[in-house]
Amino acid sequence: LLSLLLVAQRAARPPRTLLVRVPGTDSYRSADATPDGLPEPGMVLYRFDGPLFFANADVFRDDVTEAVAIADPPVRWVVLDMESIADTDSTATQMLVELLGDLAARGVTVAFARLKAPVAAYLDRAGIGAAADPGRVFLEVDDAVAAFRALPTSAAPDGLERSDPT
Repeated sequence: LLSLLLVAQRAARPPRTLLVRVPGTDSYRSADATPDGLPEPGMVLYRFDGPLFFANADVFRDDVTEAVAIADPPVRWVVLDMESIADTDSTATQMLVELLGDLAARGVTVAFARLKAPVAAYLDRAGIGAAADPGRVFLEVDDAVAAFRALPTSAAPDGLERSDPT
């Protein structure tokens, strides 16, 4: 019985992290495990390491909302690294729909990276996946960062245009 309770607790609060760039590379790792890691200005890169379902959807939403609220400079893009999310349910998908709407109302774009095919199909059916906006679904986190950097004004949260997006 204790084992079942531990499994339920771990599922409800799986490991999750903000990602930072490993210096000298285009790789992104946990900020906690990479003390010399470099955050991406104007972006939140978030990874959730478990299935996303009714028992942990609020944890996911609260993490992303808090990261956006405390970011400096202000966030223009949130990239959700979905590699570790092998499954989702209707409650979690509804939370994502609402989170994307809330962030869009604040001028924040949400992109997905490293989606597994079953989750991608589920999000497409919900109207928030690649079928809805193929320009916001990326194979890798660094692809999403490159797309953000290539935008003329988004990498400068203060609205100043960048002359060199690299």
